[in-house]
Amino acid sequence: GTDSAASALTQALDPGLAKRSLLSSPNSDLQFDSQQQPPAAPAAAVFSIATGGHNGYAADERRVEEKDFFKWLTSHGITSLWDLRSPASDWSEPGQLKRACAARSIAYRTYPLGRREAGGLPGHLRSEEGQDVLRRFAEVATLGGRAAFAVAQSGHSAGTARAEVAEQLLLTAAVAKVLHILPGGQLQEHVATGAAEAPPAPAKVEVQLTSPAAEAPKEEVEAAA
Repeated sequence: GTDSAASALTQALDPGLAKRSLLSSPNSDLQFDSQQQPPAAPAAAVFSIATGGHNGYAADERRVEEKDFFKWLTSHGITSLWDLRSPASDWSEPGQLKRACAARSIAYRTYPLGRREAGGLPGHLRSEEGQDVLRRFAEVATLGGRAAFAVAQSGHSAGTARAEVAEQLLLTAAVAKVLHILPGGQLQEHVATGAAEAPPAPAKVEVQLTSPAAEAPKEEVEAAA
């Protein structure tokens, strides 16, 4: 009894032990499973919608009215709209479309893709800029919102803007699926064809390292010899 009391008194008076106790982390006694991995964010489903009615498209390309456009968006709970079109001059002009979205609590962003100098839509989608836009678009959906991208052309067959964007999203942006909102509001899931080309790999930068002796003045090297 006397020895244990003396040991306890010694520990209480030891300044080293007291200091270590004060500095110890409140989580120091927790044990973690080294094999445990943080849960991955679930893959997202994203949507597409078209403004339609533009010249130069197929004869059956129908014009989309503003009221129908937003009826279809809201019926599917869209909270974020990313406009990938070249600027239009009707009700879907970016400035007007942004105001119309704001009135319905839909976040609006415009990122025109498909410039000729960037390689048209396929080339622009594979570029660093295009890939960045697609990644950020997918992140919005992954974080819990319902995101749709807007194109002009209603068609969604191979070669159309909807199909080109959908293929790249499925290939490189880790989305689970792309659902096309068709004229009338019905949904059709995009079936990947594998036709999209992956973006080019970043160029490797070679760095040449030289030793200090190699950069030393010639006379110093000779003197050292």
